[in-house]
Amino acid sequence: QQRRSQSQQQQQLGQAGAYMQPQPQQQQLQQPRLHQHKQQLKLLVDALLQQFLSQLSAATVLEVSCIIGGLARLGYNSHDDVICNCLDATGHLLGSPEVDNKQVMQLAWGLGRLGHKPNDDWLACFEAESLKRIPTLNNIETSNAVWVFAKWGVKPSDAWLSAFLSHLPSQLLTMQPPEICSVLWAAAMMPLHLPSQVLDGLLLESQVKFGAFTGQAFGTLAWSLARMDIKPRRMWLQDFIRHSGTALSGVQDSGRDQAFTNIIWALGCWEHIPPKQWLQEYCRCAW
Repeated sequence: QQRRSQSQQQQQLGQAGAYMQPQPQQQQLQQPRLHQHKQQLKLLVDALLQQFLSQLSAATVLEVSCIIGGLARLGYNSHDDVICNCLDATGHLLGSPEVDNKQVMQLAWGLGRLGHKPNDDWLACFEAESLKRIPTLNNIETSNAVWVFAKWGVKPSDAWLSAFLSHLPSQLLTMQPPEICSVLWAAAMMPLHLPSQVLDGLLLESQVKFGAFTGQAFGTLAWSLARMDIKPRRMWLQDFIRHSGTALSGVQDSGRDQAFTNIIWALGCWEHIPPKQWLQEYCRCAW
């Protein structure tokens, strides 16, 4: 009787589980709804942007940074006219007393995330203003400051880089994986020579915080270091392989293969043989 009762319970649970899974017809119905939702969201954003542009002359840097940051997070990079108008309205305001570091860096970050390179006049204003603000930037703002220049394909002046490298060591302890990756990626792209003290600090902080890295972050970290011909120590590599393998095993999105191939490429540059169980996965990515 107990076995029969357990069997009935398992059968009921199995039926309940089947009901929890979306049926093919339901999935087909959800796709048009999702497309409709995206279209409605785009129409709403377009309407809000037109309303905002009509009042742009009175907008503050905070409001403009929210607009640009919002577009960046939504992935709407097709509003070049809006972006150009926002740049024209904010360049001369970046140094205003009421504008804080967060507003300036959020605006720059949004432009970088959208893949939009500002004009020369705005770039000059941003570089001059960010140079004055470097000593007061926090860990996130510090990493964003150098990341946006690399994203725009612009290397700032020697004075700017000197101030940045002098300020960077004070922020290392509070930097999280995204900030560490941003700094190293920017240094690899510019390229920017990192002093040994700064580089050792970045490697140490990354090793301590490996448990918080995502699979994509591990790929960026490995690629950046290999691009700069920097080979970490053996203990660092052992921890890197152990944690990156765990992080990648739970990721199924399209960025996983890119991260994995970046890691394999970096290990090759470092002449470090990857684990045997990685080879089959590497062959899958290659084919």
